Amino acid sequence: MKNHALKESNNQIPKKTSKKSPLTGNGIRTGMGINYPLNGKNLLSSIKDAGYITDNKFRIVHWNKAAENLFGRTEKGAAGKLPEEIIELKHDFYNHKKLQQTLLTGNSVQAAVSIRSKSGKWKNVLLSAMPFFKGNKFSGVLVTFNQGQKKAHYEDASKLNDEKFRKIFENYPLMNFLVDSKGIVLNVNKNGAAELGYSPDELIGKSVKKVFLKQDWKIVRSHLRNCTNQTEKTFKWQLRKIHKNGSIIWVNETACAYNSSKGKTDVLIACENITESKLIHRELEENEKKFKTLFENANDAIFLMLEDIFIDCNNLTLKMFNCSRDEIIGKTPYDFSPAFQPDGNSSRELALEKISNALKGEPQFFYWKHKKATGELFDVEVSLNKISINDKIYLQAIVRDITTRLETEAKMNMLAHALKSITQIITVTDYQNNILFVNDAFLKTYNYTEKEILGANVTVIRSDKNPEGLYSEIKEGTKRGGWKGQIWNKSREGKEFLVSMSTSIVRDENRKPIALMSVAQDITEQKAAEEALKESEERFRLLVENMLDAVIIIDFKGNIKFANSASFKLIGLHDEVNSNKYNVTNFIHPDDFEKIQSDLSRFTEGNTGFISEYKIIDINGKEKWVEALGTAIKYKGKLSNLVTLRDITERKKSEEQLNLLFTALKSAANGVLISDREGNILWVNPAFTDLTGYELDEVVNKKSNLLKSNKMNKEFYSELWQTILKGNVWRGELINKRKDGTLYNEQMTITPVKTSSDQITHFIAIKEDISDRKKAMNELVRAKEQAEEMNRLKSRFLANMSHELRTPLVGILGFSELLGEELVEPKKREMADRILSNGKRLLETLNSLLDLSRIEANKIEINYSMVNIGSAVKNSIRLYEAFAASKKLFLKAEIIDSEVGASLDPQILNQILNNLINNAIKYTNEGGVTIKVDRTLYQGVMCARIIVSDTGIGIPEQSFDVIFQEFRQVSEGFGRQFEGTGLGLTITKKFVELMKGKIFVESKVGSGSSFTVLFPAYKTTFVSKKNEEKHQKKSVEENLDENNHILLPLVLLVEDDKVSWDITRIFLKNICVIELAENAESALEMVQKKKYDLILMDINLGPGMNGHEASKKIRELPDYKDVPIVALTAFVLEGDKERFLSSGCSHFIPKPFERSDFREKISTILAEIK
Repeated sequence: MKNHALKESNNQIPKKTSKKSPLTGNGIRTGMGINYPLNGKNLLSSIKDAGYITDNKFRIVHWNKAAENLFGRTEKGAAGKLPEEIIELKHDFYNHKKLQQTLLTGNSVQAAVSIRSKSGKWKNVLLSAMPFFKGNKFSGVLVTFNQGQKKAHYEDASKLNDEKFRKIFENYPLMNFLVDSKGIVLNVNKNGAAELGYSPDELIGKSVKKVFLKQDWKIVRSHLRNCTNQTEKTFKWQLRKIHKNGSIIWVNETACAYNSSKGKTDVLIACENITESKLIHRELEENEKKFKTLFENANDAIFLMLEDIFIDCNNLTLKMFNCSRDEIIGKTPYDFSPAFQPDGNSSRELALEKISNALKGEPQFFYWKHKKATGELFDVEVSLNKISINDKIYLQAIVRDITTRLETEAKMNMLAHALKSITQIITVTDYQNNILFVNDAFLKTYNYTEKEILGANVTVIRSDKNPEGLYSEIKEGTKRGGWKGQIWNKSREGKEFLVSMSTSIVRDENRKPIALMSVAQDITEQKAAEEALKESEERFRLLVENMLDAVIIIDFKGNIKFANSASFKLIGLHDEVNSNKYNVTNFIHPDDFEKIQSDLSRFTEGNTGFISEYKIIDINGKEKWVEALGTAIKYKGKLSNLVTLRDITERKKSEEQLNLLFTALKSAANGVLISDREGNILWVNPAFTDLTGYELDEVVNKKSNLLKSNKMNKEFYSELWQTILKGNVWRGELINKRKDGTLYNEQMTITPVKTSSDQITHFIAIKEDISDRKKAMNELVRAKEQAEEMNRLKSRFLANMSHELRTPLVGILGFSELLGEELVEPKKREMADRILSNGKRLLETLNSLLDLSRIEANKIEINYSMVNIGSAVKNSIRLYEAFAASKKLFLKAEIIDSEVGASLDPQILNQILNNLINNAIKYTNEGGVTIKVDRTLYQGVMCARIIVSDTGIGIPEQSFDVIFQEFRQVSEGFGRQFEGTGLGLTITKKFVELMKGKIFVESKVGSGSSFTVLFPAYKTTFVSKKNEEKHQKKSVEENLDENNHILLPLVLLVEDDKVSWDITRIFLKNICVIELAENAESALEMVQKKKYDLILMDINLGPGMNGHEASKKIRELPDYKDVPIVALTAFVLEGDKERFLSSGCSHFIPKPFERSDFREKISTILAEIK
């Protein structure tokens, strides 16, 4: 016996989960069944043992050669039989019925049985049976017979004498072992030792444990003990033995107690090698999975993929890609694809996207451009699905080459329009009889929709009435040039009818066959007419000629005497008897009643016929259009009218739709041009003529580039054509030339017209003259540029005015402030104070006008930071304490929440507070002003609230809106009571709204006013720097007082205005030593000779270099990279400060300035230097 050993890493043969069976204890081994094999006959022929496969009724469907030799029956003789009808077998506990019952539970069976061979003798064999399933449904069994099985009755061995036993033992064809109760081998036959790769001497005297797997030895040892102590006479089991080379051998083992002549009880073990049977079952499972995965749709190329790698494929794949298996395994789909797909997408990226979607469980079906190993490109459709094999995820790709189909479809489209409306039945198929095209007559005759029938095999319409060989005759006849004859066909509902059919080959321009075409006509009615219409040859001829259309015979009054079946369907009549009850006028639409009467009257006047179109109404009230052909004939001996009616309803609808589309294009306000894909003009509408001057007949078959103006470059037209030839819409503007040579601006949209297979056939261009629009746009641009220039002039004017007003104010305010401090005489001091007050009023007016100008020009730059509202209010109150005291008014703050804050621009907030407080004091003569700070909820948002309340004159309610308007006051005209520009509240409101706030007013005349400002609130942890700044200032001034004058900081003042020079020197007395430079050139000479601690730079220095340029040059000097340069300037418009700081200035102080504020700022800068 051969050694069928399995070498496996786990030393085990894979097997299905076993279940117990009533037969298991009698030598039958069971296990679970597997899925049905895809090719059972091939599988069975690969098995050496006799075997057969059944269906789900246990009838034999496959029978191999070994079974024919064993049982004497051929496969044909066994097919369709039940096993018990042709196979006799014996077993103490086994028959066919019990076997079938076990298999139906899903268990496989192995059993040692006796069968009657073809010679009539009984043979001992090993029967193996395995059930198959499709899904969860039982579908059949595989049964094999291994003839190596020998059945021994060891129970009677003790009755033989030792010599006879020895001869039987040694010559027994199976593995025989004689062991004692401890498992020591007493004897082993040569077959047994050789089967395991040993000699008898290597095993005798050794423990039999060495030839068993560890887990199986525990079972064997228990049974050995039971046999030797007579508690168990025999045992049978399926176990694994270990070959000398380490491989596993499966055996059916039978053991029994053996009493020797010496009275000793040992155990005799007989083993049969069943490894080959195990291999068969494992191969069966593997083959089933492979067949199911690779060959389920064997007509197409099939790939098995691990992620994006090909790991297996069928033979059709190799043929399709013109390569060997080694060339394709391990590669990816995009290795067999061009770099880009027709839609422009990367093949690699698109393939990985499809694979990713499939691995997510989303089935993918798409069209693809593949590349053969030769480099040839071809079109395919791909079905990509996720599958699981042995709990591992793979992808299955089914690829179908549709190159021929697409080529055929493209060529068939040319025929489609011509063949669609033919009344004969047209069918076009490929060489596999798959339907590619049918016309309307086909759909009407066979009652299919186009979606249902396209792609189906033409056999779906063939009847079983046709004789054998007819289809082969038609195919061969067609190949020889054509076939004509009659054939039975059937409709979608199964109705059978006879057709007259002729076939031919459809060839391309190179005479290469690309498809098969058949032209058929239903002759069922014709056949019936041959029997029914025997009155005259004329009537027979006319009916046959018009049988495809509805045919009626009427008398000269219009009464219907005969109607064919097509008429019944057209008009809704049911039979000829019923048709006699009607007059043709019963079905004519009222609009055509006079027309039919006129046509019928022609017969009475001697005319022989008519052709006309009518609108009819059938029995069900449905309106239809028919084309009627009337002919005079004799019917039953009387002169009558034979009228053929053709249903043209769909044609009418198409004509109406086409007419509607044509009218729409013709009437379109924009020019419309239709060309072929080469740019040859086919049609233009009247608007095109109006636009270009070209008539239709002047441009037909001309190239569309006749409008080119040569104003656009080649790249423009290249990009245009690339876009539309890719199937995309192009939109753009260009300059074209009319017939008279004038140029015009045109906005154009070009749309490709595609077939159902996405092939471009035509282009439609929509043209619009935008010359006027362009002209208007250019005028708008010029107007905008003029407006911007005017705005620049306005800004320059305001800047100059600001400078010219602020510069003299430096002297006016400065000297008046000094006079007020130094004059002793009250009247003169009062005059100085008035000069100072009016100067400040002028400065306030100037600032308000500039603020309003900046707001209107949208040039206010807001620098947000966290601001503590309470601190800001306290700082503003300090500025107005003297003003309030001069009017004997109280001025107080009520800070309810000292931590309330908001994200605001601190300077703008100060201006808002100053305006409100100033107004409150100005318009209050008794009492005072209170500023309250807290938080409140406004429209669901927590807000910081500032309330400025006064006890002043109040505001009438009708004036609430007026006070926020530019240059408006409650009291206006020559008799107004209060001074001012009327801009304060206007600017305040705009500032509040710029920082996303709200302002409200409440007032009562004679009682006072209350202005409320709200900003979105935040909690702040306010750290005041004021004490630190005061300390720094005090320190500086104390040092100045304690030191010699010569040691004071040296400051260079660059100023061309003598008044400003004097005021600056006086204001900074005792703070620093000041030297003067009257222009930029002098300043540059002085800084190179001496090191200054601080430079005060005026910007407008008259002729020559300005302060802006001088600051840049000073910064370039090594000693002045860190020296503070303060811009002192009357230029304070939007952007001025930023421009000066970016040019080298480190600080900015606008003119005019107040003494205390100016001294404080300069002291702070000087303290920072130290």
